[in-house]
Amino acid sequence: MNAINIGVIGCGHWGPNHVRVFSQFRDSRVVACADPDPKRLEVIREQYPHLKLFADYRELLQTSPLDAVVVAAPTRVHHEVVKASLESNRHVLCEKPLCVDAREAGELVALAESRSLVLMTGHVFLFNSGIVKLKELVEKGDAGKIHYMRALRTNLGPVRRDVNSVFDLATHDISIFNFVLNSQPESVSAVGGHYLQENIEDVAFICLRYPGNTLAQHFGELAGPQAAARDCRRR
Repeated sequence: MNAINIGVIGCGHWGPNHVRVFSQFRDSRVVACADPDPKRLEVIREQYPHLKLFADYRELLQTSPLDAVVVAAPTRVHHEVVKASLESNRHVLCEKPLCVDAREAGELVALAESRSLVLMTGHVFLFNSGIVKLKELVEKGDAGKIHYMRALRTNLGPVRRDVNSVFDLATHDISIFNFVLNSQPESVSAVGGHYLQENIEDVAFICLRYPGNTLAQHFGELAGPQAAARDCRRR
């Protein structure tokens, strides 16, 4: 089997991890990266001097021999970048969340299906051995009746300026709830507050009710006091 040629779009916080991991696999190789920030590209160049680097992701799509693309760009451009990648007939792994608009996400899913392409979101916790074991215990009945589940995420890193804590953090926990319970919520309620930035909620509480009267709760704090202090010092 020939190695799958991969391009990585977005080399900021998470993109370099994709470059490293896919470069370690025998059946895949990273051949190109794109990022508008020359400093980020320089970091990649120092570690992987053989890679082709582009400031414009469109040039990467047009000139590189790629089978698949990893999109690790800011959420606000996911729809644009993923759509262009699919239209160039490349499979796509996109970091969560896929889009901030459900209609745009539906458009991308339909586009991938029409071209028989794989479009996958990076819900990394669904491949975590602990989560997989938990699902196994639930399916076998060893865990008994699940009455409620609770997820707490706090003080996890940088203060996001493009999406709120629900898009940044709750996407992981809701995907875990859905995976473990093998269902989707019947009703959802949520409330959030913004304290670090205007109009971007950095704290959110979400309650979900699943079939069988199972409740699930998510509490997400985009950045705890230490992370917020670090971010303020960088400004």
